[in-house]
Amino acid sequence: MPLTYLTGNDGLCTLPTAHTMNVKVWAANVAYFVSDQTGFSMTGKYRRLGIVDITGSLGGNPTYGSAGTPFGTITTSTLPAQNGGSLVLAFNASGTSTTNASLTFDVVFSSIALNADKSGDATLTLNYEMSDTNGPSVVWVTS
Repeated sequence: MPLTYLTGNDGLCTLPTAHTMNVKVWAANVAYFVSDQTGFSMTGKYRRLGIVDITGSLGGNPTYGSAGTPFGTITTSTLPAQNGGSLVLAFNASGTSTTNASLTFDVVFSSIALNADKSGDATLTLNYEMSDTNGPSVVWVTS
């Protein structure tokens, strides 16, 4: 397969069930837990990588009138439900399915930011954190 340069225009975000918004931008930070293994006899820092974690954000426009909400149900008198589900982030998509470069993992939405501007802009930002005991499913075609 020839080398293909990825562009944001070919991206895709599939939200968890019952969540809706017009996603225009997504960001994901993939990191590993780092454990310091440095002993007294060592002259340099020695670290080992542990389990993977992904955090990030989704940005775009809020929607209404559909079967879900951007952020699930919010109540004032009870603890929040585990608001989230399976999230798919793709760099290269065909229609509504991912093809060559994507991450799929379960998330919880940890914060919500809503904005409305008199001149007409309305935005929604959802921050997420991975909540997946098996880690992410990564598709990254190299040939």
